[in-house]
Amino acid sequence: MFAYDFSLVRAVPDCFANCLTQESPHEPINVEVAKAQHLKYEEELRKVIPKVVEVPVDNSLADCCFVEDTAVFADGRLVLTNMVAPSRLPEVAATGDVMTRLGVPFDDMRTEPAAHVDGGDVLTTGLGEMLVGMSNRTNAAGAAFLANSFPGRRVVPIAVQKAFNLKSIVSLLAEDCIVVADTPPGHDVVEQIRRQHQGPGYQFVFVPDSVAANVLRVGDSVFIQAGYPASESILESAAASHGLTVVKLCMSELIKADGALTCCSVPFMCRR
Repeated sequence: MFAYDFSLVRAVPDCFANCLTQESPHEPINVEVAKAQHLKYEEELRKVIPKVVEVPVDNSLADCCFVEDTAVFADGRLVLTNMVAPSRLPEVAATGDVMTRLGVPFDDMRTEPAAHVDGGDVLTTGLGEMLVGMSNRTNAAGAAFLANSFPGRRVVPIAVQKAFNLKSIVSLLAEDCIVVADTPPGHDVVEQIRRQHQGPGYQFVFVPDSVAANVLRVGDSVFIQAGYPASESILESAAASHGLTVVKLCMSELIKADGALTCCSVPFMCRR
């Protein structure tokens, strides 16, 4: 499930310092550094995915580099999301334009105005489940839309407490292995998963730094946040146990904008 032949990315815009955040960062975002960090991210992504497609940057859309929120991919199918924030809806349209150009069919959640999902709230696992965070940006109608679009998946709603979205707390290292922030919100998510999961269980890898809980698995590589030694050591050990190559990236300026590793790309299989 981690083999992809395409990925979408979108560059950091000039107005990135105006992006939507839960709270203002302690230090201002350095947009030029953010652009450099994102370029390094793209460079590493191109080493593990055959074709990285750039959605044209829009310097009027502060959040547009967080392209993950615009789409959900699983099982060879794609859904364009319908985001709550009106300022972000043009981002979805741009992703749709690129997918249409590539000949990739998709379901369009925007046809159901009451349904809302941010891609950062969706974690697809190797055990047939799609964990959907019920956050300020994703609702039950959105989860129902995903259930209809991905009939082979069991959609599991997960209440997200005191966090930006689900994948700011958990992410996928392996088909049955979930990385989790070792925090009260992280443990709450794990308890919800355990209560609702059917069949063989998941493995959970807890990391002390919340931002390090977001990892990006692509093929036999896993991207992790650099600069968090305790979490890095745990993740390197877990990656080694699954035979994975670790790629460390510093995303400090994107972290200030509540960003992480998964949010800057949409990996997918382009089956036409």
